[in-house]
Amino acid sequence: MPDQKNNPTNTSNPAPAAPLKGSNTKLVIIIVIIGAVLVVLGGGVYFANRFFTEEAAETTIEKATGGKVDIQDEGEKVSIETDEGKLTIGQDKVPSGFPSDITVYSGSEIAATAETDTDVSLQLKTPDSVSKVFEFYKDDLASNGWTQTSTASYQDSAIISAEKSGKQVIITVAFDEEDNKTLISIMVGKPTN
Repeated sequence: MPDQKNNPTNTSNPAPAAPLKGSNTKLVIIIVIIGAVLVVLGGGVYFANRFFTEEAAETTIEKATGGKVDIQDEGEKVSIETDEGKLTIGQDKVPSGFPSDITVYSGSEIAATAETDTDVSLQLKTPDSVSKVFEFYKDDLASNGWTQTSTASYQDSAIISAEKSGKQVIITVAFDEEDNKTLISIMVGKPTN
């Protein structure tokens, strides 16, 4: 019998990160479907105009989710409403449910947004370094009354998690080699009643 410790096909997978409160599998599936539709509508405008319309995309997503779908601004903003709640994804502005006690990084541009009844997400891009953004958010969260629960930094990435008044936030900062900018991902779990 071969020795399992030296067998190169014997691998172990790390445990997945714990999701924010209120997240669920159906929401992840919906986000993936919306992402695929946004790529078709936004990234491949020529092919999207030729093969799909916003109405066809709405119908496809409605059949997949069982919810009411509204696609606006040539796919830049998508809203889905189901019995389980509402999800809005877009790139135009900071979501209305984004907490006022977390600063939107100065000089950054909005890369993506998402909002549900239980969570809100904001992705930003900036030419500033990962370390500068990381230090900014460590100070910003503390000065706005957030209690940091963990921080970690690596070569080209960093993460901060914090809590305040029943809310949880995870801020990930990473260098994006594709466009030579720093990507800031802020995910906030809203307090549950």
